[in-house]
Amino acid sequence: MVWSSARKQSVQMMCKIFQHPLELVWNRDHFELEPDQYYRKAETIKDLTKVWHHFSNLYDAKNTVVLDDTDSKLVYQPYNLIHIETFDFNNIFQGGTDHELLKVIRYLEVLRSQSNVANFIHNSPFNSNNFEIAVNWKLDTAMAHYSRKGTMLRIFEHPEKHKRKLTRDDCDMEENKTAKKKKRIKSKKSASTCANNDDATTIPLRPETKNKLKSIVQEIKKKKSTK
Repeated sequence: MVWSSARKQSVQMMCKIFQHPLELVWNRDHFELEPDQYYRKAETIKDLTKVWHHFSNLYDAKNTVVLDDTDSKLVYQPYNLIHIETFDFNNIFQGGTDHELLKVIRYLEVLRSQSNVANFIHNSPFNSNNFEIAVNWKLDTAMAHYSRKGTMLRIFEHPEKHKRKLTRDDCDMEENKTAKKKKRIKSKKSASTCANNDDATTIPLRPETKNKLKSIVQEIKKKKSTK
């Protein structure tokens, strides 16, 4: 399941990364916040007893694990938490990599064989520094750099291939180029539409309108002939 302190729309967007439907998705609505707390940055606490109750006590402290980068959210059940490092966008932005979740996988493999995960986490909490991930360029090149607006800027490259580090100015420049390109395409489409409208077949007139125009033309001819 996913339980996030973000609002419903944001959580739905985040959950699109999962290929299979989740058993349960909770958002900010499930924290019982006051109206003034809901719309500002307020401290949120995840009480796992609510989750256990929802699943009819199929789960409990012995078989529940939560991944979160804020340990204060699990103050009620601190030994069910795997406290991970916060994702650092600037590190990826500068051409780095993030192996935190790969390290968590190693730790989860150990937890799978435990009959009481809370007891194990209490005695041997997750420590990112205890795990080493070998350099894997094939895996790291799957990462992509994204600009602040979410558009992909360029695929990750080996550090030795970088002539210089990527800067935020590069992102802005790339976004401006993309915006100008879209504008040119839009103007071309608009011009093409106008041309098509000019070449369109004339709409046929109603008989009444035709007769009226015919009479007007005849009157004009009569006036010219009298002169």
